[in-house]
Amino acid sequence: MRNRISALLTYLTVFLLPVQAVWIFSSVTLAKGDTQYGMLLLFGTEIFIAFATIFRGFPRLGVIAQKMIQPMYVLVATGFLSLTFSTVYSVGLFSILHLLSACLLFLLLVDERTDVKKTIVFFVCGLIFPSLLGWFQYLFGWSPAFPLFGLPIRDAQTLGTAVIETMTGRSLRAYGSFSHPNIFGGYLAIGILFIGWLVSNNTIKRLKWIYSIPIVIFSSTLIITFSRSAWIATTTALVVLLVISFWKKRLVAHRAIPLITLGLFTILITVIVFHSSVFARFTPTLRVEAISFEERTMQYTTLLPIVRTNPITGVGPGSFVFALANAFPNQPSYVYQPIHNAFLLVFAEIGIIGILAIVNGLFQLVSIVRKSSSFSGIVFATSVIIALVWIGLFDHYLWTFWSGKALVAVSLAMMVRWQKNKVK
Repeated sequence: MRNRISALLTYLTVFLLPVQAVWIFSSVTLAKGDTQYGMLLLFGTEIFIAFATIFRGFPRLGVIAQKMIQPMYVLVATGFLSLTFSTVYSVGLFSILHLLSACLLFLLLVDERTDVKKTIVFFVCGLIFPSLLGWFQYLFGWSPAFPLFGLPIRDAQTLGTAVIETMTGRSLRAYGSFSHPNIFGGYLAIGILFIGWLVSNNTIKRLKWIYSIPIVIFSSTLIITFSRSAWIATTTALVVLLVISFWKKRLVAHRAIPLITLGLFTILITVIVFHSSVFARFTPTLRVEAISFEERTMQYTTLLPIVRTNPITGVGPGSFVFALANAFPNQPSYVYQPIHNAFLLVFAEIGIIGILAIVNGLFQLVSIVRKSSSFSGIVFATSVIIALVWIGLFDHYLWTFWSGKALVAVSLAMMVRWQKNKVK
């Protein structure tokens, strides 16, 4: 009975990850105003994870899953060590709590009692409503507020909202139910790869065509998020997947090729239909894109002074913007943003030890994938790794936001479970 309750809560958590229902305890402000990076939050899905862990008890892990535990422990321990040197203790503490929640989610999903296919099905189904909402937001330029589900009102005419500017006006980027279109794009990228794995493993033999529905929805919605990092991640991952499949001539991955081709065709059609907005993302002379390029370039020039303050343990988890405000004072609060590179941000916040823990975990994962006897597991895990690395190189949400940490946890867990291993 306890395992059934735990499994139900785990699947429900994965399904509800796009829902941003949150309990706001308090917030820490900057000298010139509020910042979203100072909010002390607890998400509803984190509560589900806590109860699922209590009902599950000690996890039943395979040999491969156990190899990923040590880097995870080191990362959490490094976070707590860095926290002792942080000047913004409350923000750092909640950042570590979100990291712990992600680690618990990882343990729940790599547990041999959790069904891999059900997990992915729930993840994919959870993205359908946000995708439809994303299309409504883009086509109508706004969306109403649903506070119970953590959805604020979105309006293309509101300053600070993520938009696309063309010669014809402003268009609202697809947020879905997420706090930013880039995060939405990352979830869609992983969702597309997850669907490919389901098809390649013959999850539904008679109704394979049903997978074409979410593929078309996700692929088209991915374009209207206008997330360049998600575009690059998805395209690169799918190309690598196709190249490896044809090179090795393995029929297991070939089963997913018609579906992947459909996804690429959908992307192409969507780009053609909305070409003016798509090309605007690659036109640095436009106002919005010029500001974005200038801000991201400036972030790299301000990184070194932050890292110098404490290169070993960092400035503290979640404390980058506050360290930035101390180093470069008297600026409006919206100017202080995390550097759009998750790996450099980890280095700045929890130091050399933290980034070494992540690199070690990545090497462990690559080693696991290389030695796997499951070709399907190898090819799709490689694609997911590539997608996450691209996203991490061009954005920070995989580290700064709970939804990003949860996406990493789910992705890592599925990659581990895709490899054949013995239960210990």
